[in-house]
Amino acid sequence: MTLQWLVLESPLLLFAMLVFVYQWLRFMLLAGLGYRLLWQSDSTWIARLRIQPGSPTSRQMQRDFALTTLTLVIFSAMTLFVRVAQEQGWARLYFDIADYGWPYFLFSLIFMFILHDAYFYWSHRLLHVKWLMRRIHRVHHRSHNPSPWSSFAFHPLEAVIQYGIVPLVVLLLPLHPLAIIIFALGMTVITVIGHIGYELYPAGMTRHPVLGLLNTSTHHNMHHRYVHCNYGLYFNLWDRLMDTNHHRYHETFDAIRYDSSRAG
Repeated sequence: MTLQWLVLESPLLLFAMLVFVYQWLRFMLLAGLGYRLLWQSDSTWIARLRIQPGSPTSRQMQRDFALTTLTLVIFSAMTLFVRVAQEQGWARLYFDIADYGWPYFLFSLIFMFILHDAYFYWSHRLLHVKWLMRRIHRVHHRSHNPSPWSSFAFHPLEAVIQYGIVPLVVLLLPLHPLAIIIFALGMTVITVIGHIGYELYPAGMTRHPVLGLLNTSTHHNMHHRYVHCNYGLYFNLWDRLMDTNHHRYHETFDAIRYDSSRAG
């Protein structure tokens, strides 16, 4: 089964089902691995990496898992837009990297992450408008102390908004399906890390002139804890420009990482 056949010729239901299975297995592998290695570890050093004290209840984690599964169903259904867009000539998917070359392939991949970071920040800020927060985004914020299973625990309408980047980018650029797959994998990895509940990045990172432009686990965890701050996803750019980083972000990160470094 080739990517070209899957995207262009497979029956729609089969296409959506295969996309869901892939997305669900990808999430289970990443979230499950993080949960097993961190949450179920008895290592004192790993315990020092914990961002918030305590643990979510089993009921919360079960609810988050169910909501994440529903979100992945919605994501998979929305992926059908790629098929429709290609069939209608709205999208310009290509299947031979030589058509545009490796430099363009890498450019398209980097552009997707940059565009998504801006899209996520501003759609996230929009979801914090009181009316939308109360009716939609509040579902995700029930996880005040998130776990890996909280990663995609969205209200169905938020799932649609979050996945809206895919139709947008498919309409903007000629894309190789492999670039979309890598982008989706990277997005899932960063989202799981943001909800994993442990700080995995090195001490001093948030104050580094280059590495500090990347967000950390602490960054998004503080968003769940304090709500109206730290809206970014991949990069700590828009939060800096809009002055929406929590005022104790650096100190909170340092308290976790330097403490664990001394203990190690």
